[in-house]
Amino acid sequence: LRHQIHAGSHSNSFKDPQKPAHSPDSRLLSNTQTPPYMRAVNSVYLSLHRTLFVAPSLHSLRPSCAQTRKLLSSRTPRPSSISNTPGHGFTAKSVRSRLNQRPFAAVFFACVSSWSDPAPTQANLINSHPSSLLNLPRANMFHSSSTKSMLLPPVIGHRGAKQAAPENTIASLRAAKRLGVSVVEVDVMLSKDDVLFIHHDNKLDRCTDGKGYLWDHTAVELRNLDAGSHFSENFAKEPLPLLSELLLECKALGLGVNLEVKHATDLGEQVPNEEEKRRERRLAEVTCGFIRQLGHGIADPSKVFFSTFSVTALEVLAERLPEYRRSYLVVDIPEDWEETYNKFGCVSLNFDHKRNTKEQIKECTSKVPCFTYTVNSVDRAMELYSWGVSGVFSDCPGDILACLEEAYNDATEYKALAAQNALPLTQALTAGA
Repeated sequence: LRHQIHAGSHSNSFKDPQKPAHSPDSRLLSNTQTPPYMRAVNSVYLSLHRTLFVAPSLHSLRPSCAQTRKLLSSRTPRPSSISNTPGHGFTAKSVRSRLNQRPFAAVFFACVSSWSDPAPTQANLINSHPSSLLNLPRANMFHSSSTKSMLLPPVIGHRGAKQAAPENTIASLRAAKRLGVSVVEVDVMLSKDDVLFIHHDNKLDRCTDGKGYLWDHTAVELRNLDAGSHFSENFAKEPLPLLSELLLECKALGLGVNLEVKHATDLGEQVPNEEEKRRERRLAEVTCGFIRQLGHGIADPSKVFFSTFSVTALEVLAERLPEYRRSYLVVDIPEDWEETYNKFGCVSLNFDHKRNTKEQIKECTSKVPCFTYTVNSVDRAMELYSWGVSGVFSDCPGDILACLEEAYNDATEYKALAAQNALPLTQALTAGA
């Protein structure tokens, strides 16, 4: 099957050497007529390329539109229209119709461009088509550890699993793990006596029974706070976790973690004054020193990522922890984002999906990996993936993961159907739909 697909555009390779000259497959792949299923593939491939939502988990694996056009032109010319061919029972229109009926099947349909390599490996994935991910074991598909080129997975638990448990707590980490999340995002702050805690807001009022700014309280005072009752009485007395506790728990659970080094301003888009810059620098310095003390055994650079709104913190992270990956975090995408991004060696641009237009997002995703927050709608997540976004931070990651799971199941189902019945891929798709 792989040979048939790969051979479609090579005049010297239309016949499968494993089959006799009179076999149906040999006649189908004759030099005088392009196989209808190859023409159907070429006809819909570009539109599918823009709608796939599994592949954007890796920006480096996603081909540009120009690369896609080159891929198509190197195989079989794409005709403007395709007529019915006796014996095959499908056209480009009918294929599109079936894809509309079962949209997740589009993931499977893209596999035809990557199956020319009979044995895709993790080592050569970087230069291959993203749908090669479907040829890896299922567990690798949604996890950032399958290859070092991966940044974050397509779904990241926002502050753990914020809708299932109190945010930024150990309970929230465990809830995220139960939902199938592989990487969580949490926020790091500094107490009055320079102890690192996990908490989002500068003030304690919303998520604990404490009052005032977190940095005005000592570690002992913070440890006595209740960070769970605001969510549910079932989580009463849930403590604010220390950074050390969180990293140990993540290691035990097998979770990666995105540590946001918090800004001192009330809002992320605000420009800090000198006092706030000093506070941000101090937090970044203590965080870097602590991570360095823990070492790679607990704070593994392949499992620990950093992000921040603070340019001051980015500077410290780049200088003191150069082996750890860091992301530039913004609300509205600024015009000069590339200058900051490149200056501090960032690996992704993370932004608010509600505050930026489709045109802005697509422009950025064409240049660098992009992740967006906070996405709690499956439909919105799929739309953002289609714009090129590599991943989303979500309060309810289980819902989006379930959608991606369905996509994977559809893909493997059609691959099995094609292999079992020795059918061309689009015939398998038609039969399945």
